[in-house]
Amino acid sequence: MLIIMEKEIVYYKTISDNKTYNIVLSGVTDKNPFFYNSQTKSKYYVFEFVVTGKGTVCIDDKSYFLQKNDFYIIPANSNYEYFTEINDPYQRFWFCAEGVLIDNLYKTYFKDKNIVIANRDFSLYFKKLFNVLKRSDKILIDEYDIPLLIHEIFLTAFNNFCLTECFYSKLSKGAAASLKNYICSNFSKPFSLQEMSDNFCISKNQIINIFKKEYNMTPHMFSTLYKLDMAEEMLKRGTSVKETAQYLGYSTDKYFSSIFKKYKNKTPSQLKKNR
Repeated sequence: MLIIMEKEIVYYKTISDNKTYNIVLSGVTDKNPFFYNSQTKSKYYVFEFVVTGKGTVCIDDKSYFLQKNDFYIIPANSNYEYFTEINDPYQRFWFCAEGVLIDNLYKTYFKDKNIVIANRDFSLYFKKLFNVLKRSDKILIDEYDIPLLIHEIFLTAFNNFCLTECFYSKLSKGAAASLKNYICSNFSKPFSLQEMSDNFCISKNQIINIFKKEYNMTPHMFSTLYKLDMAEEMLKRGTSVKETAQYLGYSTDKYFSSIFKKYKNKTPSQLKKNR
């Protein structure tokens, strides 16, 4: 069965009731800058390959940057969400599967990993799968083609595994933009390079290098200047020094005032008097 939706083609829906394995859904998601999907405790394994473009997948509060030729497996019973980069939306090949065969292969190759990411062109495997699913000879599908293909995918992923506990991130504009967005979204919290490292599964040194390459400053400096620019606008609009400091996550008014003076060459009170 072929289902065509906006920006997405679903090649097949439930090919087998076999408890050993079952391809529940598979298809192609085309370049859609507004693509977003999330699942809570999904009972299926998700296999996806990024053909072109960039995106992010988040599992258990950790974010992983994805780009062309990244293949990933999300295990069953995971909470996850993923979305594409607006300026460079990705095209994905994907399928969702379940069954004892897949459970056993995942445990054998990857044990308790919460995500598997490999950097290699997996498009041939997905094209083979789509071709098999479109065939009418279901007996041959059940007996041979799909199990063999699933074994090949797991073995290739294992041989190209790019993850220990954390996924490496390439030095790219997409990764830098994701880091910048994270800082801007968490402006009210004290800056923590360790927290960013934990969330993005990138080493602290990698974060600094990625950020400096794109923005010519450290993440900490960007966070400081971003918050002080917000503070300046708030103070000009009449917000009190105390309220501004609290809103932006500074521990005390005094500390906020000292940082503000260091970078703005005047205290918050002086700015308010001169506005």
